[in-house]
Amino acid sequence: MSDRIFVGRQPILDSNGNIYAYEILFRNAEKNIAEIDDNLSATSSVLLHLLQNFGIETLLGAKKGFINIDESVIDEDIIALLPADKTVLEILETTKVTDDLVDKIKDYGKQNYSFALDDFIFTASHAETFRPLFGDVSFIKVDIRSVSKMQIIKNMDSLKAMNVRLLAEKVETRDEFEFCKKLGFEYFQGYYFAKPLVVSAKKGIDPSMAGVISLINILRDDNSTMEFIAREMKNYPAINLNLLKFINSSAFFLKSDITSIKHAAALLGRNNLSKWLTLLLYASKGNMDPCENPLMQTAHERASTMEKIAEKSCRDLKEKAFLTGLLSLLDVILEAPFEAFIDQFNVSADIKEAVMGAENRLGKLLKLAVMLERNEIDESIPLLREFGLTLADAAEVRMESFVTKDKGLLG
Repeated sequence: MSDRIFVGRQPILDSNGNIYAYEILFRNAEKNIAEIDDNLSATSSVLLHLLQNFGIETLLGAKKGFINIDESVIDEDIIALLPADKTVLEILETTKVTDDLVDKIKDYGKQNYSFALDDFIFTASHAETFRPLFGDVSFIKVDIRSVSKMQIIKNMDSLKAMNVRLLAEKVETRDEFEFCKKLGFEYFQGYYFAKPLVVSAKKGIDPSMAGVISLINILRDDNSTMEFIAREMKNYPAINLNLLKFINSSAFFLKSDITSIKHAAALLGRNNLSKWLTLLLYASKGNMDPCENPLMQTAHERASTMEKIAEKSCRDLKEKAFLTGLLSLLDVILEAPFEAFIDQFNVSADIKEAVMGAENRLGKLLKLAVMLERNEIDESIPLLREFGLTLADAAEVRMESFVTKDKGLLG
């Protein structure tokens, strides 16, 4: 299995030849090709890469992003994670248009989302299928290779009457560009300008599928509190790490540093948290169980050890202690020094300093947890005394923090 992720990016140009936007395209991570078996999974993967793994600013800069969607994507409500001013949602020609779909698109339109009809076909049946959406789309894309020049000319008046912006796609020659421009197309996309650029990055930490499903179910239970949700999230270190990276993306503008998983969940909000987890669920192709991953086990045990020490000794650090322990093995998991990535995680300065070796209170807690983890009992005694703990306390903390095969990360 590849340890890298891929996404395609093709420019969309205006009539002056300037880049107006990019279409962000799914690429199979195993084959690095546009092989799509499931539109929901493909779009979820694209959104995850755009929002988290690459970042909106990296892939789009100041431009807009065109992203393919169909009824399954709209039903899951995951596009609400995207900033409305940065994206245009392309409704695929295979989309099933229902009254419910039309209502949802209208609702998104009221939230300033823009839509395009992809691969518009000049047939009466196609026009009739998508007619309910004509008043809600801002762009119509025409695949000029699927129709003749005469068909395009014949239908231009009807297209212009819809008061939309016209985009010619699959433009491959100068003559085709000039022909479409003369007819009144405003935007252009195709190999004449540029083939899709395939962008690659090292794959992030895959979340546990079971953990994602469990948390989605908890969030859908109206009786569950954010306190309970945050407590349950601590059982899934991979999900926590992905959450911290996601909430620090350019889709959010945070005014404060993250101090705990509970803090991150509260800032994202129950609604967006559920949507983000759904995105992870559909985008994930792996089936990694943290209980089978020794690094994940160690990270969770270390985080739990620090939390339990803080609970006994310095309760004001309890939440930060867990997060510090969780982050402390990222350099091993991501195979890079902390300096290379720690700023991707919007956590408070004392947490960052602790994982990078500072001897602040959190740093000392981390040092003590590592000593106990390595069974360095004699070396740990001075720190135990500093935190007002006995050897018996240390043994109790370690026993309560262990992850076992039967217990998993849920105990």
